[in-house]
Amino acid sequence: MDGVSWDVIWMLIATGPVTAAMQSADSGIIATMVSALTAFFGNMGPTTFILLTGLVLGLTTQVTHNVIIAIVLFGPFATVCANLGGNPVIWFMFNYILNMAACMTPAASAFSALLFANTEWVHNKSCYLFGAVWFIINYIVAAVLLFTVGGIFF
Repeated sequence: MDGVSWDVIWMLIATGPVTAAMQSADSGIIATMVSALTAFFGNMGPTTFILLTGLVLGLTTQVTHNVIIAIVLFGPFATVCANLGGNPVIWFMFNYILNMAACMTPAASAFSALLFANTEWVHNKSCYLFGAVWFIINYIVAAVLLFTVGGIFF
């Protein structure tokens, strides 16, 4: 049982009920969040919204676990994107790609935790550099592909 990452498992187990409570129509949390976000981003165009939220959520997931960001925030932000006239599928795909590119810090994802823990083969400085470059590459490639070819498929 030493090879099992219990911290990640317990975090995922704890996230389920919290997310369910947030998404419950009775709590009104998601509806309130969507209203507040729509009011905040109301004058923004959908493309700017997608690029800005991709940058903010993508950088946030570099220091918090990417699964938590996806579970808690993807639904409300995709709804706001649709409210602004944007394509929520493009929003989702852009943010999904950036979310999966989370490896700038050990807390970013299970992959990055393994990468940073392997100090025998990889120095932590190299991991930080790799994570930053990987995020920038993913941001540029995803933006170019999704805003050009993505509109054809979605």
